[in-house]
Amino acid sequence: MRGIRNERGLTLLELLAAMTIGAVVLGTAMLLMGSLNHLYMTSTQNYQDNTDIKRTLRTISARLADSNAAAAANGGTELRFRSGDSMQAVVFDAASRTLTVFTFNGTKSQFDSPSLSRTSNPELYANPYVLAEHVRGMRVSAGGSAWTAGPAATGQLLQVEIRFERKRIDARGRQEAYEAPKTITVKLLEDFTDK
Repeated sequence: MRGIRNERGLTLLELLAAMTIGAVVLGTAMLLMGSLNHLYMTSTQNYQDNTDIKRTLRTISARLADSNAAAAANGGTELRFRSGDSMQAVVFDAASRTLTVFTFNGTKSQFDSPSLSRTSNPELYANPYVLAEHVRGMRVSAGGSAWTAGPAATGQLLQVEIRFERKRIDARGRQEAYEAPKTITVKLLEDFTDK
């Protein structure tokens, strides 16, 4: 019978070296996963914000481009527009921070009146459609100057600035809000029906 071989296991030093290398590899993998998760969350938030903003701007721009009359009310927080007999209003609500489109069921003289509002005459506003949430403000200008009340002339250039609230994600994964103003410029159609 042969003698028992002297097979040694791992020494304590080898075991510690293996554990150290494993910890470094595991720590690097965890950092990489954290970075990938942050990148994914940031990209997703940017995509959602950009999609909401583009949809809102496209909708308002398309509806205004088909309009031949517009009127501002409530200090520029409401924009009414008319295309033929169809009248609509885009209303910024500061309390809920939303931008909502309504069907405006008033007469043409009520359409032009800056004293009417959704709070004073709710029966004139129907079919609400929330166009955007997390909006910080809306400002309307006509012909290059601030426009807070009254009708705009047909063929006039209108600018609507909407201040959206966007979110960015910091390195710790917390959301931080900031303002992103966007402006659309539309020229009202000439109204030849009254001529």
